[in-house]
Amino acid sequence: MHVVTKQLVTEYLKDDTTKKRLEELSDQGPNNYTCETWLEESPAKRYIYELIYGPFLQGASQATILDVGGGLTSLTKVLASSHNYFLVDLLAHEQQENVNALQKAVNREFIIPNDWATLGDRNYDIIIANDLFPNVDQRLESFLNKFLPRCSKLKMLLTWYDTPRYYKTKRVDGDEVMFMLAWNGKQLEAVLEPFLPSIVTPHLDLFHESQESVFQNGRQTCLIEFQGGV
Repeated sequence: MHVVTKQLVTEYLKDDTTKKRLEELSDQGPNNYTCETWLEESPAKRYIYELIYGPFLQGASQATILDVGGGLTSLTKVLASSHNYFLVDLLAHEQQENVNALQKAVNREFIIPNDWATLGDRNYDIIIANDLFPNVDQRLESFLNKFLPRCSKLKMLLTWYDTPRYYKTKRVDGDEVMFMLAWNGKQLEAVLEPFLPSIVTPHLDLFHESQESVFQNGRQTCLIEFQGGV
């Protein structure tokens, strides 16, 4: 469990393995994946991607993986071809033609365009949630309660803000305009504390430490791994 810092990103950029992987795949033709554009533009995102997904892209034994909100990139095909990989994602940033092409290339339907809360009680070796909680989805506690008993390992990137930040939003099932307040470190710590026995190398004090953000919007991020119940 550690904060993503500028020092760690700078050290990673000496090799930048994710960038090399993407460049190798770009020889196979252009793509228009929004999430891949974000990866190409953000060294911090590539550092995070390599830590979370790297082991599954470099010869790790086949695993049953659930990727929650992971989006589409050229590397999605590699994951889905090498593992029993499933992506559950509302795909707000991607086109249906990309979904169809990826599943055709892998020759199986592995993309679930739905809310993770609708999934059944299947077990997984690995569950990944990269940069989803709690900035995009504030149901972190419900997610952990649902999936920790159903996996061997759960890997996440969590986000919070040291200074107040909010978003003006509109319900998709109604006319209400709402304001969603992004979480601070204290809120994250309170939700994670009951799950402390499952956290690998816990360090909840990091939510009280001030770091220079590696992102333009000033958000803080930390990588965290849980031991599941399977």
